[in-house]
Amino acid sequence: MPILRRHDYFNIVLNKIRDLIDKTMKNGIKLLIMMFSVSVLMNCGSKTKEDAADATEATHVVSEDVAQDTKAGEDITAKRARIEHERSEKMEQRKLALEEKIKGGSTYKDASGKVVYYKAESDPAFVGGEDAMNKYIQDNIVYPETAKENGEEGTVFVDFVINEKGKVSDASATDYVGDNVDQALTHEALRVVNSMPTWTPGRHNGTAVSTAFSIPITFRLER
Repeated sequence: MPILRRHDYFNIVLNKIRDLIDKTMKNGIKLLIMMFSVSVLMNCGSKTKEDAADATEATHVVSEDVAQDTKAGEDITAKRARIEHERSEKMEQRKLALEEKIKGGSTYKDASGKVVYYKAESDPAFVGGEDAMNKYIQDNIVYPETAKENGEEGTVFVDFVINEKGKVSDASATDYVGDNVDQALTHEALRVVNSMPTWTPGRHNGTAVSTAFSIPITFRLER
């Protein structure tokens, strides 16, 4: 094998460099295009991975949110079913308690000594009937802000008297069912009952009489 002298070695290397420069100059445009393409592809690849990662993370977050919303919906449904069951039980208890009172006499005297019937021969009636009364309550009830913020729902039972002139008097909140039903709900229930227009009074032996009455007012948030 021949031995190359130092200046011969440098000449060979120099010629190689010249050939490379010539080729690079001739294909300069192609080289620039290739470099640009590689750069774009690298950036696109990086961006695609980032987007894919972001999409995966977003999907995970949405899935968690949906799962939480579903669980919350199930919890609310179960809570409302329980409250409704308690409401039905409370109404039955109150009905039995009224029947026991009537056994001891069909009337009582209020604080002023006026006779009030537990149950007259003809019950008092909201003008337009029960549907009209429910609509009046729905149109006039204002959900207390504190109760909204605390997510409070439930039923307040309001006892009152419809006097012989059909006016509401002596309203009081005597029972409730639900979790953490506070004074804001009971006060609002009383306000609506006291604001009711004139009823058709109860009658006994053909005469208008003061008659005790009770209605449940249910507070339920929109979801």
